[in-house]
Amino acid sequence: MQKLVFPIAALLFLFSCTKNLTERKPVYFNDFESGNLLDIEISDRSGRVSSNQITTYNGNKVLGPFNNGKYVQFTIDTMPLHNRIKIEFDLYIHDNWTGNQIPPGHSLPDYWVLEVDGSYPIFTTFSNIAGLPQSFPLNYEAGVNPFPAKGNSWVIGLPGACTPAASGNGTTLYKVDLFHFHNFHRARVSFTDQMRLELPLCEKSWSIDNVRVTAMEFK
Repeated sequence: MQKLVFPIAALLFLFSCTKNLTERKPVYFNDFESGNLLDIEISDRSGRVSSNQITTYNGNKVLGPFNNGKYVQFTIDTMPLHNRIKIEFDLYIHDNWTGNQIPPGHSLPDYWVLEVDGSYPIFTTFSNIAGLPQSFPLNYEAGVNPFPAKGNSWVIGLPGACTPAASGNGTTLYKVDLFHFHNFHRARVSFTDQMRLELPLCEKSWSIDNVRVTAMEFK
């Protein structure tokens, strides 16, 4: 009987460890390489935009570039049982983003926004210009300039949407990876910006790639 003590104890330990494991259920992925929007809708202030706007940037297919309040949204209609979602994507910040700098005649800077079912886990600023601080990876708060330009980025010095990498302002790549409390049977995810002035794409814009959503159930 003594020989059975270790196997039984090991089984009990294994059961106690696996009981509280997090369940991960992939529910959405798009790297745009197929040219398919996969249920993504694009709209502007006038309504839905018909073209899919998948372009080639730096050798990869991306969705964008966008600016001036373009709204990129997709809905997952049937979510599995979960109590959080994990949202991951590559965010390309192109050209002359000026962080927390407020344009003359306005009271707020240019924002970049991630919306999930009416809440805003990301509501922040980015800067590609040395000396102009940004809010990311925190959300924007008036009077607070916590991070330098291009802070917490994955890659800097990429070509801009309209300018070469050597220009200095170019493009900065961010790998965004966040958890969000969520237990609804549907999930609506949106990406957009809030710019104070109407600007050409070559002035400042953004693109996304490798969008992934995972439903997670923490036991």
